Amino acid sequence: MIGTRELQAAFEALGLTLRVTPTGLDFRVTPGRPGIEVIPAMYADRPHIELRVNFTRIVDLQIIEFDAEENYLVLAADDWGDSLDDPPRIFRIGIDYDGLAYSEAITEFSTDE
Repeated sequence: MIGTRELQAAFEALGLTLRVTPTGLDFRVTPGRPGIEVIPAMYADRPHIELRVNFTRIVDLQIIEFDAEENYLVLAADDWGDSLDDPPRIFRIGIDYDGLAYSEAITEFSTDE
């Protein structure tokens, strides 16, 4: 599991401000409800990403790809959602050509991307 400092350093290297906030401590499994939300925004004229994490469901966060030239990273979140053996949730997060933050959920990670 990556620590908050390392996570923030990776986002800063891309020019993104990162804020990690808890979504609550609900120990109940709610089918269809994710344990993580990735919200792109702009604050103080700077691209910003807010990670809302339910820490009772997300057991591991990892950066599985980082590309400073293309201004993106790929974040994997191991989510104990509907089942303990569900695959991790994968997000491609970065800054687009207009200088805005973006996040797209991807279901499968491929090294060809």
